Amino acid sequence: MTTEIGTTPAALPANDEIPFIEILNALLRNWRTVVILPVLLGLLFGVRALTSQRTYVATSSFVPQTGESRGLDGAAALAKQFGVSLGSERSGQSPQFYEDLLRTRNILRRAVESQYQMKSPTGQSQPLTLIEYWKLSEKDDPTTPVWRRGADSLRSSIATSVRRETGVIELTVTMKDGNLAEQVAERLLELLNDYNLEVRQRRAREEGRFVGGRLADVLRDLGVAEDALERFLRNNRDFRSSPELTFEHDRLQRIVSAQQQLYATLLAAQEQARMDGMRETPILQTIDSPIGSVQPASRKVALRAVVGFLLGILVAIAIAMTRQFMRRGRQDLDPAYLEFESLLGQAKGDVRRLRGWFGGANRTMEEREGGGE
Repeated sequence: MTTEIGTTPAALPANDEIPFIEILNALLRNWRTVVILPVLLGLLFGVRALTSQRTYVATSSFVPQTGESRGLDGAAALAKQFGVSLGSERSGQSPQFYEDLLRTRNILRRAVESQYQMKSPTGQSQPLTLIEYWKLSEKDDPTTPVWRRGADSLRSSIATSVRRETGVIELTVTMKDGNLAEQVAERLLELLNDYNLEVRQRRAREEGRFVGGRLADVLRDLGVAEDALERFLRNNRDFRSSPELTFEHDRLQRIVSAQQQLYATLLAAQEQARMDGMRETPILQTIDSPIGSVQPASRKVALRAVVGFLLGILVAIAIAMTRQFMRRGRQDLDPAYLEFESLLGQAKGDVRRLRGWFGGANRTMEEREGGGE
């Protein structure tokens, strides 16, 4: 049967574009799929969210305390010339620093290896680490340390945010056990304070050594300047009558005064460094304690149901358009469609042969086992 070009009213355009009306026809032809599938997926996602295990969130907030003014601006400027920071530069860190610090392996490892009080199935309280609570074992992954896997799990359970106007940092910990979430959040705050104390004391010791070395040098220079001034005064008792001698006296006096001021500043800095090395007051100021803050985490049932519904719409449209392509190719005897049908038939034949081969192999094995018995 032959068909002349241009005589068929249903002939489609030469290009591969589908007219808009044909898309609408495809959706109307498959309206049951377009309506039912999104509803089913929406219900499925919503029910899955409702039946998922409940998690709990413990919330706390804190703010880093800025360092108090110590009156060491002179020592800070001097130390900066030698590559050492003092005074105002050691007053604190930015909120973003503490956000990043909470996710470091050092802090997380200490947190997962700490013990927390948890209730056993019998109702008794027992100390367990997060590694034991999550039942992590080296047998599961010998290439990765247990503490590292625990740290990765804890990192995914914590979240931080900063209120830019006030610099307050909010920490949330999400766990399946609300009491455990509170304890972990409290422990993280303790570890941040411990880190600050350790860093501050180590920095104070380094500053103390630097200032001590500079004090010895300044004291020696001060002695040299005072000796020079003393010799000048001894040799020139009536120096005021000579402009040259007056100028020389004033120059030597300025050197002595500068060395005395520098010595006094460094002496105050050394005392401050000694006090900082012994200070154990926390730098983090807790605004909201995590104890008593636990709340059930939202399961986002409505959001998940909407996501499922939208996904169902996309899948339904894809199914409708696929059926339309198949119908169009079948009607127009499209070569691509004919090739598709041929390849599909070959694939079905291959699958049937594979099934027959596996079935024959199973029967042969059964017969051998039966003969052996």
